[in-house]
Amino acid sequence: MSSVKQKKHVKAPCIVLFFVIFYEKIALQIGDFMSVFLIVFFPLMYFFLKSLKSTKIKFFYDNSLKSFLLGIFISFLYCFIDLIFTSSYKQIPDNFINNLIYFYLFDFFIPFALCFLLVVIASRKSFYHKVLTLLPYFLGFFTIFIPYDCLLKYETTDMFLLFVKPTVFFAMIFSLWILIYLFSQSVKNRSSVGIKILLIFLMILISVVPAVLEILNFLKILFILKLALMILIYFAAILLFFIFVSKSKPEEII
Repeated sequence: MSSVKQKKHVKAPCIVLFFVIFYEKIALQIGDFMSVFLIVFFPLMYFFLKSLKSTKIKFFYDNSLKSFLLGIFISFLYCFIDLIFTSSYKQIPDNFINNLIYFYLFDFFIPFALCFLLVVIASRKSFYHKVLTLLPYFLGFFTIFIPYDCLLKYETTDMFLLFVKPTVFFAMIFSLWILIYLFSQSVKNRSSVGIKILLIFLMILISVVPAVLEILNFLKILFILKLALMILIYFAAILLFFIFVSKSKPEEII
């Protein structure tokens, strides 16, 4: 019994330390309007999408707030573990390919795969329904992860980290969710293999864009390419929004 109590006493200060470091860093940035934008952006997007209810469109099921809060909780745990076991600042290599792998794995693939697997494993509903409930998990997770990544993992912040990165990540997450939704529909409706391959290709293409943008920003090169990629991912999100509106059925999301 005493050993169990000691473990609990050890865990508690570590968790408190994480919250202190995390919110102290935010407090130092809170005077900057763009830092406030970075912190509140994903919750605002959640409540905005949740408010879009009509006979033609519905993004979330009725109890999606639980999924959103669970995503926040999981993100806290993920960031806490990352803070303990990794360097306090990003160690960014000079090589472009190494940079791409680094940003893609640690800023997108691992967090995204973690959310996806947790939803698939935790829910007892059909895979199609699990896909429909992914978005609030993603928004909840990145509510914590993006401010943590931008404010704690960089020595200094800039306009890209405070404004562009959260909006680009939202456009990516939103686009990927709709593409996953369309892919699940293609499986359900037994569509052609060509459509499935196209959807997978688009998922990979869109998921790489934020990593490429961050590399270009870090190296301060090819501003025109960076601007073109930003326009591309914003346009893709808007286009997929209208495709989702035309293809989805509100009664499917329960």
